Amino acid sequence: MIVTESSARLGRALLVIGLVNFGAFWIVGVCIGGDAVNGYVEGGRYFLASHGRFTEVTRSVFLYSKVHCYSVWVTHLLAAAGWWVSHAWDKRNPRSDPG
Repeated sequence: MIVTESSARLGRALLVIGLVNFGAFWIVGVCIGGDAVNGYVEGGRYFLASHGRFTEVTRSVFLYSKVHCYSVWVTHLLAAAGWWVSHAWDKRNPRSDPG
């Protein structure tokens, strides 16, 4: 596989995006009481789950949490691919140490 400098930059950007998205997901999850993927809906009530604890939230918060969780799954894969491309570039083009 031929890795160009621009694809290595894109790879690093995807890695950063994946890390930032995961960080945002974690912070928001702590603040709102969990995530919807592990939560449930019962009788028109929406619950987020975190480590066995459930927090009732509005439907819109529940849907946001579910979409954000799925986006983390996608960005994790993109971040892994980005790391791989960036790593492949760095192996073929070692940086010279100015020191």
